[in-house]
Amino acid sequence: MSRRGLTLGGIVGLGVAVFLVSGSGAGGLITGVVDQGPSIDGQHSSVGGVTGLMDSSTAKVQTCSIPGGLVLSSSCGGPPPPAPRQVSPNPGLAPPILGGSSSPPGFSGHYYEGSVWSSEDNDPAEFSGVSVVIQVPQSNPASTNDFYYVIDSIWDSASSYDQIGFDAYNGVWGVVWSVDPNCNGVYHYLNDAYTLTPNTLYKFVMALDGQGSVDFTVYKDTFGSLNQVYSDSYYTGGMWFEGGSSWGCSNGNTYADYTNYEEVYDTQAQSWPDFNFLFSQNSQVLQSCAINGCPGSWSSWSSGSPPSGDPTENFVSGNSTNIENEWFNDTVTHPPGLWNLGVEMTPGENTSGSFSGQVDFVCTNSCPSDSISLTMSSLPSGWSYSYNVSSGKPDLYWEVEITIPAGANPGNYTLTGEAKDTTSGILTFVQFILRPFNPPSGGGGGGGCVAFGTLISTPTGSHLIQSLRVGETVVGFNLSSGKLVNLTLTGLNSTISRPLVSINNGSLILTATDQPVYVWNLTFEGWVLNPENLTAGDYLFSPLNGTWTPIYSVQVLHHPTRVYDVVTSGVNDFIANGFLLDKKTPPPD
Repeated sequence: MSRRGLTLGGIVGLGVAVFLVSGSGAGGLITGVVDQGPSIDGQHSSVGGVTGLMDSSTAKVQTCSIPGGLVLSSSCGGPPPPAPRQVSPNPGLAPPILGGSSSPPGFSGHYYEGSVWSSEDNDPAEFSGVSVVIQVPQSNPASTNDFYYVIDSIWDSASSYDQIGFDAYNGVWGVVWSVDPNCNGVYHYLNDAYTLTPNTLYKFVMALDGQGSVDFTVYKDTFGSLNQVYSDSYYTGGMWFEGGSSWGCSNGNTYADYTNYEEVYDTQAQSWPDFNFLFSQNSQVLQSCAINGCPGSWSSWSSGSPPSGDPTENFVSGNSTNIENEWFNDTVTHPPGLWNLGVEMTPGENTSGSFSGQVDFVCTNSCPSDSISLTMSSLPSGWSYSYNVSSGKPDLYWEVEITIPAGANPGNYTLTGEAKDTTSGILTFVQFILRPFNPPSGGGGGGGCVAFGTLISTPTGSHLIQSLRVGETVVGFNLSSGKLVNLTLTGLNSTISRPLVSINNGSLILTATDQPVYVWNLTFEGWVLNPENLTAGDYLFSPLNGTWTPIYSVQVLHHPTRVYDVVTSGVNDFIANGFLLDKKTPPPD
């Protein structure tokens, strides 16, 4: 079978999609790989701009019962799709209860918390598109058994219930979308379609293309710039979205219509989700309205049977909805940003790295006590930690120090901290990434050897290396603090050298040996001394925007080329063509 990969941020992988295909009284869960062959239901999947089609010839069919022809049975093995919200729930039509996966103090059931949009004077509004921005929580779900949706939903003119957002499923946050054509209760949906980054804003968009298909698109907010990371589409026959508070189906049931909400099935650590969810910037593309414009407003809304003692509160302000599940929040104040801390290891010695933060109490009803414990999980064997927690409200301050034993492997380690109120048992989670790395081999004299024409980052922009002068200021990166720093150029010698190494067809040209480059791959993060040892599959670090660039080609250049040694003060690294380099190692004595 000819397979076609999906492009995810430059990484080509094999796409997997799940569709539910309707039948008479039963449905089939069809799973296949993204392929260039014929499609199932004529649908296609697209991630990062590369499109593939489902190959029906290789699809595996699993028969699942559909009670009453309306909802997916848990016998399908996967999670149920997001279900339409009935205004007056009928137990005979409720989605399935996922039993047996949770243990006290967890929850297994089904309920909704969120908000609903209502048009003024009950005049339905017609939209060609809707969108919302949602903040993904600061850490992944507390348990792989947690399962719930955080989602934006609306009915279209073909009586299809269309939804987009993300789910807590298999221990990660993943894009999810769903449609229910013709109000028939058979959901075509995709779970974990694209893994989302914790502590990041995403914009979720649904738009009708004017030919009956719903386009689902997700954008990632990167330093205020929106970048598309996922797209897909599905034919429902709808020509507009119906904006209102309720929708009546031909089966006689009335459902909530345009909504933002969390839909909770299973939680493990406690009886409700461990995070708050903020829906903001709700917006609509107007198509037409029944009478006068499309005025409307959001209001708090809930349905189902939440657990006893559920502290969840919904706060609606304008076009934003804040679903407060937590009685307190745990946030990191150091290091700033993505709570990603690099620690340079000292050979033969233990190394430590520390994080600090605060616990904010956000409850407005009966609040827990101020006695908080902090525990760390996911620590590798031999690692240890200690912590201090202050007392008092409204804020508690904490610091945790993690000790890395001598000889530990460098790399990226994701650590989870659990802050727990010792009286009530209510808890919250926060994640850190600790990056121990080895120092560059050698030291002393000289600086990095980079080719004539290389751009060096300075506070006033990028400048050609041959135009710089000793005493000027350049930009470096402090791996320990995760911050850009200004450094003084203290040396700039030049010579003619060969061979050189060209990375990614000239994106970076360096001497073949003795020039440390900061690199990440599946087994290593740190300095690679000799660029000639770089290979496809390694990643270069771009500190200006905090991203990693994959290496796809490494070529040796044999013609003589003028190169420059960059020597700086302070941490003595520098940024060349956007990538982090360190001082050149000295020649042997």
